[in-house]
Amino acid sequence: MRTPSARYLLLAMSVSIIACYNPDYQGAHFPCATDSDCPTDFICSAKSCRASAQTVAPAPSDPACKNGGVQVGTGVHACHGDFGTLSGMNLGDFAALCADGFQPCDDPNKDLLGGINAQTCAAVGGFYVAHLAASLHMGNGALQCGQGFTKILVGCGSGDGTQSFSGDCDHLTVGLRCDGAKAPWQCQTVFGQILDSTSHHATDGSGGLLCCQK
Repeated sequence: MRTPSARYLLLAMSVSIIACYNPDYQGAHFPCATDSDCPTDFICSAKSCRASAQTVAPAPSDPACKNGGVQVGTGVHACHGDFGTLSGMNLGDFAALCADGFQPCDDPNKDLLGGINAQTCAAVGGFYVAHLAASLHMGNGALQCGQGFTKILVGCGSGDGTQSFSGDCDHLTVGLRCDGAKAPWQCQTVFGQILDSTSHHATDGSGGLLCCQK
C-alpha cells in the first residue's frame, strides 16, 4: 500500500513530465481543414499543416535564383518567390525570379526538364511552374502541350492543389488546373502565354518558378 507521501511524489513527477513535453512537429505532415486543426505555429495550406511564415527557414542560396531555391535537375532549379498581381496579371515579371544566366523553363528546355528529380522537387515544398502552355486533351483527358479549354499549369512539386496527370508536357506530369486554382495560385482560364495570366503569392515562402540554364 502506497503512503500519502508516495502518491504525492508520483503526482509531482507526472506534472513535471507533462510540463516539459514539447513535441517537435517540423517535418511532420497532418491533414487539415482550417488553421485550428494544426499545431501551434502551423497554418492550414492546401489541406496540409505547414509551418507559418514566422517559423519557415530562409530559402537556401542558389546561384540560379534571385530569392533562393534548390537545384532539382541538371540545369534546372526550383526558385522561390512570388510574381504577378492579385488580379492574376503580371506582364512577365515572373522572369525576375531567375538569376543571370538562367530563364523561365520553356519548350526549348525540354531535355533539361526531362532530367528533373521529382522526389527532390516534391521535398522542396510547394509547386514550381514552368513557362509552358499546357492543357487536357478533349478526348482522353491526358495532359498535353498546347492551348486547350482546360488550361493547366505544369511544373514539379507538391501541395497547392497539384495533381499527377496521365500524359505529359515536355516530360512534366504534375500540374494545377486553372479552373480549380486556389491560393497561393491564381490562373485565368484564357488563351495566351501561360504565365502572363498567372500569379503566385504564398504566405509560407514556398513555391515559385522553374528556372533553366540558358
